[in-house]
Amino acid sequence: MTIEFEELCPVTQQQVTKLMEQESHIQEHGDNAVTDIKTDSGMKLDVSQLDPNSIIEVNGITGKAEHMIEAGLIDESVYNGSYSDIEVDSVEPEEPQVPAVHVNSDALDTANQIESVLGSADTVESITSLLAGEDLSPEVITELSESLGVSPELVEREVHQATEQLFDDFADYAEDELGIPDIEHFSEWVAYAVNHDVKTKQLYQQAVVGAINGDLTLSHDLVQAYKHHYRMF
Repeated sequence: MTIEFEELCPVTQQQVTKLMEQESHIQEHGDNAVTDIKTDSGMKLDVSQLDPNSIIEVNGITGKAEHMIEAGLIDESVYNGSYSDIEVDSVEPEEPQVPAVHVNSDALDTANQIESVLGSADTVESITSLLAGEDLSPEVITELSESLGVSPELVEREVHQATEQLFDDFADYAEDELGIPDIEHFSEWVAYAVNHDVKTKQLYQQAVVGAINGDLTLSHDLVQAYKHHYRMF
């Protein structure tokens, strides 16, 4: 026996409509779709319940809604309470809010080129791999080389240099603006914590997203987690 939509009770109709809207949203936007919304404690939320502190996943990146908007990954229309209002394909990143002294334009240009070829999720994965002391995958090197029309050797060198520069920029920013005196100790903690705590991993991804978009302020939450762990001022 087949039950028609009109035969369902009003509450069930609402639930089915929401599920169909989300499914349609994911099919339409593919990798750029918002696929998960929850509180920072992990409780699932409906899109209508989303607020700036909600944790969302889009394009393979997880973080607070307000920070994903600041990084240019989604449009602020996400707050309108409907998947049909989420316009991720039309988002233009905002101008960086960090003082120019903390952002190296050459490194950002390289990061933007990488992102234009790989997309946000694979760019973040490649940058975090290099920061962890790993090599770029041969597949990534080949894809960048062919898409940008340069040699694999040049790709590898430029991506390494850009990653090192972004880290150096962050180190200066963390010391000057966030009061982190020992960046090596901070890096060691992050390298350990991201593999043992989902929340820290999310904050780390958020910080990397910010860095490759020229906004180091998105590292604030990660630094605060570090300070809290060690009970620093």
